[in-house]
Amino acid sequence: MSTRALFQVLRWKLPATQKLVAIFVGDQANDDGECWFTLRHACSFTSLSDRAIQKTLISLEAQGKIKRISRPGRSNRIILFLESTPERGSGVGGERGSGRGERGSGGVNVVRGYIRKRVLTLPTYLPRDG
Repeated sequence: MSTRALFQVLRWKLPATQKLVAIFVGDQANDDGECWFTLRHACSFTSLSDRAIQKTLISLEAQGKIKRISRPGRSNRIILFLESTPERGSGVGGERGSGRGERGSGGVNVVRGYIRKRVLTLPTYLPRDG
């Protein structure tokens, strides 16, 4: 599960059914935005019919949100198109990777992200120890 993918999907403006399926795909996706799942699992998670999920995936692909790659005899591979993270190279929390996009499967340019660490400071009106 990629929290980055899930948070980006939550910001998309979509109708309810499309958003629900997109949230499921985001929940299943790895850090590269790739996932593969069975329709049975998708139906169980979303409480939608298999046909509704199939139609929604076709619609999300037509909008350019995902790409489906057919794998005969197996479940389709789905690539979720993610935006690059603006925190890359900020130096907060250390560097991870070169900061440049890496070539993923299916010719999709993917940027690996990380969660930025937050430093909390006390307001000036609160007493400090010491």
